[in-house]
Amino acid sequence: MRSTPARACRSCTPRWRATSTACRAGGHRVLDPPFARPRLAADTARRLADGGWLAPGARVYLELDARSPRPEVPAGWELLRESTAGDAHALLYATGAY
Repeated sequence: MRSTPARACRSCTPRWRATSTACRAGGHRVLDPPFARPRLAADTARRLADGGWLAPGARVYLELDARSPRPEVPAGWELLRESTAGDAHALLYATGAY
């Protein structure tokens, strides 16, 4: 089975990463995986944390299908905001101490 990558914000894609101050510092990430692949959000969050892609206190925005359970995120991530609009469920996390 081939995996489908999650979409990232423009400044977090490889082409822009080298020139984006926020991405070089690991300041933010946007995860918007296909709604049909709910486990992809948890897998991607874990890989971001384990791979050193996030600075302390970085923000991670996850958008999932509103019917999906909240994904398991790495230890130390704090849920800052949560909302649902239509079919989308949005979660904003802080990833640790500043």
